[in-house]
Amino acid sequence: MSRQPTRLPVSRCAIYTRQSIDTRSDFTSCQAQFEVCRNYLKSQKWLGWRWIEERFDDEGYSGATLDRPALQRLLEKVRRGEIDRVLVYSLDRLSRNVIDGLQLLQEFRQRGVAPVVATYPELGSAAQDNLIINILTVFAEFERELMRSRIAEVRAALERQGKRVGGAVPYGYDADPFTKQLVVNGEEARRVREMFTMAAEGRRPSEIARIAKEHGWHTKVREGRRTGPVSGGNPWTARQVLATLSNPVYLGKFADGDGTREGVHKAVVSEELFEAARRQIESRRTRAPGREEHEERWPLKGLIRCAGCGRPMSSHTTRHGSRIYRYYRCRSHAGGRSPCPGVQVPAGEIESEIFRVLSDLPATAAVKSGDRDMLLRFSAAWSLLGSDARRELLHQVVKEIRWDAETGEISLSLDEETLKRYGRDENARGRRSVRKEAVGDHAKATTPRRRRSHK
Repeated sequence: MSRQPTRLPVSRCAIYTRQSIDTRSDFTSCQAQFEVCRNYLKSQKWLGWRWIEERFDDEGYSGATLDRPALQRLLEKVRRGEIDRVLVYSLDRLSRNVIDGLQLLQEFRQRGVAPVVATYPELGSAAQDNLIINILTVFAEFERELMRSRIAEVRAALERQGKRVGGAVPYGYDADPFTKQLVVNGEEARRVREMFTMAAEGRRPSEIARIAKEHGWHTKVREGRRTGPVSGGNPWTARQVLATLSNPVYLGKFADGDGTREGVHKAVVSEELFEAARRQIESRRTRAPGREEHEERWPLKGLIRCAGCGRPMSSHTTRHGSRIYRYYRCRSHAGGRSPCPGVQVPAGEIESEIFRVLSDLPATAAVKSGDRDMLLRFSAAWSLLGSDARRELLHQVVKEIRWDAETGEISLSLDEETLKRYGRDENARGRRSVRKEAVGDHAKATTPRRRRSHK
């Protein structure tokens, strides 16, 4: 009687890798992690382990958040019951946050998926092994916080020494490949001095930009390590010339809040030339610089927040050829959390939508009948105002705007006192949150969520 060989059940295995920086090289940390996990998986082939032939690599994503495209794809397969084991090089590749790490491990256990750490293959599913895994997750977060603290200390030390901390390299300088400090770029520095000289002689930024274009000068070409594509190399604009003429870096200093701090790099222009150019620019101003000019271009700045995380959305521009596109984008790192990826809305569209809503509040707000007259009077007053007056009133009547990228819905929180003052209704009660919801036959008002590609 012949004995049939015992066949072990197939265990479907996925390999997940992550690295915080996108190096854009042929052999990355993710590739190294994958090779280690793949080799370990092959050693377990006799137990029925099989790779599902799909890569899950998050290159350039922090472990402080679960908002990572490859990880989300992996979780979708886990939830559909298509994976039995998840292999990682080390636990901090899954997460560097204790709460997130425990949440992932708990979901794996609930769905019968076994986490496998290639560098600690002896860890199993026993109670003591789960304890060790949880402890390792805690240490991963501790390491992340320690790294953040060290980076802050290094940054403070560089600032005390007058050294460059980071950011884009300004025109007229290059970054030393070893120290990362600014060194003068001879040809660009000569052009910067010519710009300052022309400004000191009374030429306007638009005229300087035109002369730069005639000479064939272009802005600095940069290749972002994280974003990849080359940027810059465009003809100069008046706004860029003005920003250059206002930058203290050319005096051997760095901007620091409302003031400056001394740098260790060489100055490109003298104090006398810098001040002469500044006086000519100031003499032509028709209004004080700063917040007023910024608010005119970004009327919702300081008001709009991301509904997903509750943090303020920042202004952001991109240039394609001669056109500039404006966006409000979730990119704040407040609270030590990364921004919500892909959450941005075209500035012109949401600004127009907010202005339209304020012009017809009774039709777009879910309110009681007693408040309708107040809103009607306010909207009538709003419709009679000019654009400058509307921008000024906007920050008085709107306390907060919330943009929900998932639903495309906008929520407004309005100030009752301002509504009362313009609506002349003394029966209004307290501060009311007005949400653009369906009322009768009115559908929810949403801002288009289409994404544009500029080529």
